[in-house]
Amino acid sequence: MNRSKSNHHWKKFIFLAALGALSSAFMSPTQSPMPNLDARTDKTQSEISAAQKSASESLRLKVPDVSIDLDPVTGSPKFIWAGNKFLSNTNGTGSSISKAALGSFPASDPHRLTKAFVQEHQGLFGHGPKALDEAKIVREFTTPHNGLKTVVWEQRVDGLPVFEARLISHTTKNEELVNIGSQFVPDPIAAADRGVANRQARLTSPPIPARQAVIIAAGNIGESVSDVDLSPTDPGADETATAAEQRQVFSASALPGETIARLVWLPLARDHLTLCWDVLLTSRARSEMFRVLVDVETGEVKIRRCLTEYISDATYRVFTSDSPSPFSPGHPTPNSAQPALVSRALLTLPALNTNASPNGWIDDGINETRGNNVDAHLDRNNDNQPDLPRPQGSPFRVFDFTLDLAQAPTTYGDAAVAQLFYWNN
Repeated sequence: MNRSKSNHHWKKFIFLAALGALSSAFMSPTQSPMPNLDARTDKTQSEISAAQKSASESLRLKVPDVSIDLDPVTGSPKFIWAGNKFLSNTNGTGSSISKAALGSFPASDPHRLTKAFVQEHQGLFGHGPKALDEAKIVREFTTPHNGLKTVVWEQRVDGLPVFEARLISHTTKNEELVNIGSQFVPDPIAAADRGVANRQARLTSPPIPARQAVIIAAGNIGESVSDVDLSPTDPGADETATAAEQRQVFSASALPGETIARLVWLPLARDHLTLCWDVLLTSRARSEMFRVLVDVETGEVKIRRCLTEYISDATYRVFTSDSPSPFSPGHPTPNSAQPALVSRALLTLPALNTNASPNGWIDDGINETRGNNVDAHLDRNNDNQPDLPRPQGSPFRVFDFTLDLAQAPTTYGDAAVAQLFYWNN
C-alpha cells in the first residue's frame, strides 16, 4: 500500500513562518557552508524551573494533548500547541483559558485571547500580559481565505530589540487559540542591568564602536577589512529602526553591498542580557550573507548566522501526467478507448517554487523521499508507520527505479513511492 504522510505539524509550520524570512538567497552549494556559531551553548537552560513545571502540569490537566517546547537559552515556552486541537474553544473560553482570565480584558481588545492565555499561565511564561503592552507589534495580519490571525510582538529594552525575543500567537476567526510561543525574557530590564554595568552609559557610548564591530565581524567570516577601507554611507530610511539602535551603514571593497550595524540586546540566559552590535554583511569570497553579533564590551563574537540558503537539485524518473495512460484532458466526445501508455521522464529540479519550498522538495544533504511538503513511503501493514528505509537515491539524490507494470506491485514499490512523492509535491 502506498501512502503519503503530509506534514502533521502544519500548525507548527505556520507559527515558524510568522518569524519572517531573513535576507537570504538561494544557491547551489559550490563550497562547504561556514557553520553557524553560538557562544551561548554552554549556558543553556538545563532544567525546567519549579514554577514552569507546576504551570506545565496545570496546563496538561486542561489540555491533555498539549506539547511545550522550551527555548534552550531562556527556558521560555518557545512553542505551545495541542496536536490537531486548539488551545481554547470558540470565543476563547474553555480548555486552557478561564472565563475569569478572558474577562480581565475588554471585548474591544483585539489581543485579549493571547493576553488571557498568558495571564492564565504566567508561571510558564515567567511574566504576565503586561509584557505584551510593553512590547512592539512588528507583524499583524489575517489570512484572507480562512481568517487565521497572526500577531508577532517584539520585546524591547531601552528602545533596542532583544535578539529573537518574539511572542507569536495564532487565533481563528472564531476566537480559538491555535498555538502560541514566546522567547521573551521574563524580566528584561533586570536582566540588562545584571549583564551590563552602567547600562545607560554603555548605550550612549559603546566601548567598541560600530566601525570596529564591523571589522571584527568581517574577520570572523574570513574577510580582511581595515579601518581605512571602511567608509560610512548614507543610512537611508528604516522605519523599523529606533534612534537608540544607532543604526550605521558602511561600504568596503571586501564586503559587497551595504554593511549594516545596529545595537541589540542578546539573551545569554533567562536572567542575563548583554549588549551587542548586530552586523549584517556579505562575504565577497564566499558570496554569502551573514548576521554576526559582536559584544560591545569584549569584542567577542557571540552569534554567527549564515543567511544564505543552499538548495540542491534532485532527479526523479516519473510519469509527469495523471497516469501511465494519461487521460488529460480526455476525449472531446464520449469514447471508451484507453489512451496509449507513455514512458516515464527523467526530471532534475530542486522544486517547482522556492517560495513554497525554500529548501527544495528535499532538504540539502537528505537522500530519501521526505521533505518540506511530503513524507512518502510504503506502509504495507497499515500501522501508520513508514516501512523503512524509505526509497534512497542512487546515485545520491537520483530516484530512478525500475518499473514493470506487467509484474506484481510488490516488485516496484520504490518507483511507486517516487511517483507519489513527485505528484504530491
